[in-house]
Amino acid sequence: MKNYSYREPIEVDLDGTYITEAQMQFFLNQKGGEQQALEAGPKFLEFVNLCRVYNTVFDMMEEDEESAIMYWDEKRQVISMGFPAGGKVAKTLSSLTMRQDVPTWEEEMEEDEDEWGLFKDN
Repeated sequence: MKNYSYREPIEVDLDGTYITEAQMQFFLNQKGGEQQALEAGPKFLEFVNLCRVYNTVFDMMEEDEESAIMYWDEKRQVISMGFPAGGKVAKTLSSLTMRQDVPTWEEEMEEDEDEWGLFKDN
């Protein structure tokens, strides 16, 4: 089994957010994960958005460890984070647009097939 990088982005979006190889593999390994990803289903989109936020905060904490705090919340069984309401992290996160939809795999393949528009009907 291949080891996927915990910090290696699959692709960086224009806003600088990303999901890592390991995060994607984690999702795909869940029951129905591959189908949800192929269809860009709601569970997949929620997961992608959570990863984008997590990675943004993680990266900002690497630059300035005082900018935020993340910890395992034992009571809720989730990663929790905190940061000042008017701080750098809050401002960055408030500027992000959460994904409502992404192209399905089939739509991306259709777009890639004629990237330059050479075969479109005139």
